[in-house]
Formats: sequence, structure tokens, C-alpha cells
Amino acid sequence: MHCVQLLLVEADTHQEAITTTESKLNEVGDGFWSDWWEVGGRWSGIFGVGEANAYQYSTDKDEAEKFLTEFLSYRKTHAKELLGFYEKEKKSIVELIDTHDPNAYNFDEMMLGFYLSRIGKILSNDWCSDSGVYDLEGWSANLTQFRERVATHPEKQFLVAVDFHH
Repeated sequence: MHCVQLLLVEADTHQEAITTTESKLNEVGDGFWSDWWEVGGRWSGIFGVGEANAYQYSTDKDEAEKFLTEFLSYRKTHAKELLGFYEKEKKSIVELIDTHDPNAYNFDEMMLGFYLSRIGKILSNDWCSDSGVYDLEGWSANLTQFRERVATHPEKQFLVAVDFHH
């Protein structure tokens, strides 16, 4: 499955933002939640004309915030969807813990754990396929450091669209 995320980096130019993103993703190497990625990819041109895969925050702050708001909304949408899958089983977390048997294979129980795990990753600001936006400078799905950088150097802040496979 493919998903697009906005990765936040600090750079002087659009090309440097893309190069920085690629370099930082290469640093992560194998083993993070994605097994393949490409700047732009299926979403090449998402920002429109010009440097279509990197958007300089200071170009149009309102437009940049629209992108951020849209992509951040995916977190809540996905978390609520996952919670809905969990709640459909009508099993409390305490009951799930009490009935867990590490000696038995129970697919339904594993799926409930999977739903809870994904919600936990979103809420704890782990980088996962549901993050939507991730700050590569602070290595966090929390945007506090990005907001601090925007306040001091908005012209150096870029949103880079990356297509991930997971």
C-alpha cells in the first residue's frame, strides 16, 4: 500500500530540501515502517507548478498551513477508524489483557492488538504510515520544533512530499 507524507526539513532552496530529505531517509536505512520511498512518486506535483515536490513555507504561509492541516487530519481520521475496528469487537482492553494467551495463536486478538498499537503510535508521535506529517529535523511527528523554526526562519522551512510503500 502506498501513502504520501509531508516531511519537514530546513534548507535554502527547493533542491536542497529534496536532497536533504533523500539523505535523511537514506540514513534511516532498512527496517523503518516503509520498505520503499520516492520523493513525489505517485503524488509528484502535489504542490502545483514550479518545484512541485517541495513547498517553501514562506512562499504562501496560508497555503502551507492548508497542506499541514490536511495531512495532520489524517492522523485523527486513521486513529478513529482504527478505534472503530477495535470497538466493533466489543472487548475491553482489560478483557483483552486478561484473556491473552502467548501460547495460543489467536488472529482476532492479534488484530485488536494491531489496532491499539497503531493508535498508540499516532498518539505517541512515533513515525508510522499514519503520521501524515513528520519533522525530519527533530525526528518527530510532533511539530513543536518545526513551529519554533517557522517563527525564526520561515524562508528555510520546506514541506517535501514523499510517496511511501508499507
